Amino acid sequence: MNANPELGDHQNFAACLSNHIRQHQGWAELETFGESLNVHALDQRELRVFLASTGQFFREIPGGILSLALRVTDDRIQQDRFGAVESAASILLSAVDEYGLGTNSTGNTRNHHRLFADMARRFGVCEADLHDPQFILPEAIELAHVTRGLYRAGSVAGSVGFHYASEVTSDREFELCYLGLAGHLHEYTDIAPPVMPQKFLDFYFVHTVVEREHGAAGATAVDLYSASEIDRQSMLEGAAQFLDAYGALWSALNRRRKD
Repeated sequence: MNANPELGDHQNFAACLSNHIRQHQGWAELETFGESLNVHALDQRELRVFLASTGQFFREIPGGILSLALRVTDDRIQQDRFGAVESAASILLSAVDEYGLGTNSTGNTRNHHRLFADMARRFGVCEADLHDPQFILPEAIELAHVTRGLYRAGSVAGSVGFHYASEVTSDREFELCYLGLAGHLHEYTDIAPPVMPQKFLDFYFVHTVVEREHGAAGATAVDLYSASEIDRQSMLEGAAQFLDAYGALWSALNRRRKD
């Protein structure tokens, strides 16, 4: 995503940034994978590569969000002594769910890493498979590296843009993965009687519920830094860094489906 010289008015920058995210090639790669997942099931090796590679990326999310919330607090507390914590809450909201501390309508009380591992096991993918280098794509390792670095370092505004791109794409990603996997659930399991997709795919289902709220909270964080043109540029660049690496992972997964 190239930096847009027309950064728009600060009052609508979150909407502007959201549009840029959806126009990025990484978004198109995600949509392509979702369409393929909907048409036909993953074979056993594809399934392991898919889960282990996306799991490599997910590994960096909870701690990264916590780190960014602290950085936003520290960044704003000098100029807004009694509002800085409230400002950082727009980031921290996502971490509350990631750590299994939320009270959303799904009733989930498990952290998202545990949800992921438990769901993978239902597919016959053990934790050793999720760690096995043969199933983890290089693009997944790079995305995890970029995610860890951007949440913890660089400009705070750039990291907020990175986070917002992650939340906006997650809303669509988990919808596509849930629907695609649920549509072929009988091909992934022989459990009888047939299980409800919401229970079997609880990791994905939970995210279809919470990600819209996370994205809205991310937009609030973007608003905090949108008054400055320099910060708007940084947020655009941070979003681009996420989307370039994110798109590379989905592109690699798409190539494997075509081979």
